[in-house]
Amino acid sequence: MARNHYLLEIEKWTMEELQSEVDGYKQLGGVGVKDTIRKNGAEDELNWRNEKGYYDLTPEEIQEEEIEKYGDVNQGLGTWNGYEYIKNK
Repeated sequence: MARNHYLLEIEKWTMEELQSEVDGYKQLGGVGVKDTIRKNGAEDELNWRNEKGYYDLTPEEIQEEEIEKYGDVNQGLGTWNGYEYIKNK
């Protein structure tokens, strides 16, 4: 079964899928709002990966790098003003 990247969050798309989305959008004539939003998201993700130097990493490798740099966001969000924040599951 082929991978359907449209069922995934944009952050989990490969670089090829992101670039294909942006390039494919340019070939379309009349497009809908959802197509434009998805294209904009793909462009934002491409730009972010290039700025961070993640252009040659897989989504899984990017996640590992981010956890190494900033910690696991699933472990809790810390405290602020006397309240402890946790991520909802």
